[in-house]
Order: sequence, then structure tokens, then C-alpha cells
Amino acid sequence: MGITVVKRNGQREQYDANKINLAIEHASAGLDDNITWVTQIASELELTLFDGITTQQLDEAVIQVALQNVKDDPAFDTVAARLLLKTIYKRVLGDYETAEELKELHRAHFAANVTRGVDEQLLDPRLTELFDLDVLSAALEPAHDELLKYIGVVTLNNRYGIKGRNGDALEVPQYFWMRIAMGLSLNEANPTEHAIKFYEKMSKLEYLAAGSTLVNAGTIYPQLANCFVMEMQDDMEHIAKTTRDVMWLTKGTGGIGLSVTKLRAQGSPIRSNNTTSTGPIPFMHTIDSILR
Repeated sequence: MGITVVKRNGQREQYDANKINLAIEHASAGLDDNITWVTQIASELELTLFDGITTQQLDEAVIQVALQNVKDDPAFDTVAARLLLKTIYKRVLGDYETAEELKELHRAHFAANVTRGVDEQLLDPRLTELFDLDVLSAALEPAHDELLKYIGVVTLNNRYGIKGRNGDALEVPQYFWMRIAMGLSLNEANPTEHAIKFYEKMSKLEYLAAGSTLVNAGTIYPQLANCFVMEMQDDMEHIAKTTRDVMWLTKGTGGIGLSVTKLRAQGSPIRSNNTTSTGPIPFMHTIDSILR
């Protein structure tokens, strides 16, 4: 097959089917008859290839081939999740061959990634001041990533993982869990000890914090509250204040429940200017536009 692949540095190399087959084989390890898995995914992948495909496009193509077969066998979800995890590991930590090498990469890069996050004013400076990063890195267990379904890996990476100022990912899943654990342990007497306890619970999916906590814990904007209930009063000053409050809460990733039942109905008289009210619907449209 005369297909070349464009690497991240712009160089081209010949498409190596054996390399892809090996990645699929690793992703299907432990599943019944994994040779069949490799053959099926590899053969379907070849239908999507073209000359000049980038390594990122190739990674995505393999994952999509696995996903399109989930309807026939849910185990394909496991394959897709593992393939996606491998691409995340490669981008954040670098190449590896074995599970032991992956664990060593996790531990070797953790402190530097936290420090970079602090230097780029993304993470709370106390993460480097209050915690023993070497102890925390030794507690990292990448094998816990096996607990995540594909949609969990996607959501974690796209929605919650910290990105550098240049847009590249700073966190693999276990860094993400540890960052949350550190953010929740800042005020403890022994922050490192408590962070490990939090981490062990979360990385095993035995406890999961709310969405805003997952986004903000450990960052320079540690807004941890997740849901807010508000009531809009029937006067212009309070309507304007509520609109402003919704904007600020939305910026902080807070979920909002807003009652507008106090607003007068459409056609109700407005005594101050002798007109009638438009009712709550236009104000609800305004709030809806803000939330989008």
C-alpha cells in the first residue's frame, strides 16, 4: 500500500500496518479472540486511509472504526477507550511500549506538569508549595484508567482536562484525578496525605465530585459550587441584576435553576408608564441566549 503518513514534525514516513496492528492488539488485550479483533479493525481501517494522512487523523480513524462496531459488540467500546487513552498518553507523556514504562512516565512527568500549570497561571501556586509532589507521583496508578468507558475518556479529556496556554493537553486521566484531589485538600492539616486518600477514591470511581469541582479544583479560579437556585423579582433593577448574576455564574461553570414566576403575565398593566407587560418569555429568551 503506497501510503505515506505525515508526522507531527511535518516529516513523511511510509504507512506501517504492523505498527497499527500492534496498537490494536494491545487495545484488545484480554478480550476473547483478540486476533479477530485486530483483523476486523485493521481491514476496515484500510478503507479510510489516504496518502498524506496525518498521525492525528490516523489515530482518530482507528478509534472511529472501533466505535462503529460497538452496536455489534459492546467490547469494542473498551478497544476504542484504550486507543484514545494511548493517543492522550502519547501527546502528554511521550511514547512507551509496556505498562511499566507507562507508569514510570506518569510518575516522571507529574511534578513538571504541575509546575508548568502554575508557571502558566493555570493552577493554584499552593499545589507546588503545600504538597510533596514526589510522594503524590508515586501514588499514581494508570491501570485505573481501565475503569473508564470511551465516553468517560472523551468527556474527561475534552471537558475537564487542563490545557496549556498553547492549547496542548497537560493532563492524562490520573493527573486529572490527582489535581482535583489536591484542590480539595488545600486546607487540610496534611494536604499530601489527604490528597492521596481523595485520589484513591476518585481514580477508582468510588467517589466523583460535581462538574464545577472537576473543572476548577486546583486552578487559580477555585469555584467549587456546582448548582445555584435563583428567583427573578418583578422589577427592572432586579431583572438586570439577575441577568448579570447568571453571566457570572455561567462563567464559573455553575449550573443554574432560575424561577421567573414572580414576573407579571403578558398584558398585565405597568403603572409607571401606562403600558402593558410583555410577560416573562422575552426575559427567558435573554437568559437562554446568555447561557448559550
